[in-house]
Amino acid sequence: MINGWKTFKIKKIGKIITGSTPSTNNLEYYGNEYMFCGPGDITSSKYVESTNKKLSYKGFNISRKIPANSILVTCIGSTIGKMAICKRELSTNQQINSIVVNKEFCNDFIYYIVKYGFKNKFLLSISNQAVPIINKSTFENLEITIPKDKREQEAIANVLSNVDNLIDCLEKTIEKKEKILNGCKKKFLYGNNWKIYSIEDIFKIGRGRVINYNEINSSSNNMYPVYSSQTTNNGIMGYIGTYDFEGEYITWTTDGANAGKVFYRNGKFNCTNVCGTLKLKDENKFDYKFIAYLLNYECKKYVSTNLANPKLMNNAMGKVKIKIPDKIEEQRNVANKLSDMDIEIDVLEQKLEKYKQIKKGMMEDLLTGKVRLSYEKSESVGNRNSRKDNT
Repeated sequence: MINGWKTFKIKKIGKIITGSTPSTNNLEYYGNEYMFCGPGDITSSKYVESTNKKLSYKGFNISRKIPANSILVTCIGSTIGKMAICKRELSTNQQINSIVVNKEFCNDFIYYIVKYGFKNKFLLSISNQAVPIINKSTFENLEITIPKDKREQEAIANVLSNVDNLIDCLEKTIEKKEKILNGCKKKFLYGNNWKIYSIEDIFKIGRGRVINYNEINSSSNNMYPVYSSQTTNNGIMGYIGTYDFEGEYITWTTDGANAGKVFYRNGKFNCTNVCGTLKLKDENKFDYKFIAYLLNYECKKYVSTNLANPKLMNNAMGKVKIKIPDKIEEQRNVANKLSDMDIEIDVLEQKLEKYKQIKKGMMEDLLTGKVRLSYEKSESVGNRNSRKDNT
């Protein structure tokens, strides 16, 4: 046991309230008094401040009233372990257990330590269930080990809250800039007097080849990217020592949930068989980046969504019609403006991922007692006086 820490069952930390199905089927009572929260209202944010669902007095279960600042925990299905702190009094359904934390404990610290528990140990006992569920009896008997001194709990919570605030600020900034970028795309990419072209008129349409993980894992020279149907990590599946394409291209995902997603490519690279390729017939007349931006809007209209596996195959891509300015300088000017905004968002997203990794490491250190904080040094992330606990 860590010196100065003690193990508690969650039911000893505070009162546990399980939500209930409202007494009315209609939750859309806008303007009425009682807010209703379901699992879908708990996002990556630390707080639930409002939802779009409010109950009439008749629909509100007074016996299941959740006080403001309670900790909400989803306890069933794919969202199990999602958590938030409610900013105001509300009601929840039976898929959420709430902790009304006793005053001798730090509310924010309990939020973090329970969240850490769900990520690392609480779900192990239910991993074989067809529908994951932690009922109230199981939930209230889950054990957490925490500092006995509330001041140490507060010190840890303050540090983690500061990082959360940075993450939240970055997420809101990225969201705002993405809205601006999307507005600019709609404004810049559609001119009234531009000429209409079919993709097959201006591009040579091709396809990648079958590249599996065996080829990637056995490659001794991992220099050239392999682009697949995925959209994360810029579509990179891995790297190999040879390349099939060189220069400027546009690629798109032909199959699956991401069918129709378009990327601008430049350099030496490879594509799998679920990637189509576009090579301009006249590179002096058209700009790849501009057309890639435009196709990301237009291709969605041509995806076969009535199939179990959505598709945008080469023949369908060839029929896609787009409007393009006559002058390549105008195309490049638009593409460069949008590219600058994309780069700015990419930098912010990299910064966001960095802070998330920092938070993950801090939770591992602070919530297990590996690193201890002096109570008076908890005001900011950079103002810490840490010491190793050797017990």
